[in-house]
Amino acid sequence: MKLYKNFYLIIFFLFFSSLAFGDTKIAFVDLDLVLSESKPGKLLFSQLKEIEENKIKQSKNDEIKLKEEKKKLISTKKII
Repeated sequence: MKLYKNFYLIIFFLFFSSLAFGDTKIAFVDLDLVLSESKPGKLLFSQLKEIEENKIKQSKNDEIKLKEEKKKLISTKKII
């Protein structure tokens, strides 16, 4: 008998707890709009763009240096 009582109690709480959360409001925030239109968002994008450009320049310079070293190694290989 105690088992049935516990079972009905659990079912009762599960049923009414789901109804209590039925009126919860859901809101969505468009982060792309917020980041692209707000002053801090624009500042952040400009800083990120500047960092990206610096990294690209650095990688291009490294690539040029590596190509020069490769040419030097190939020329020394031909001599030997």
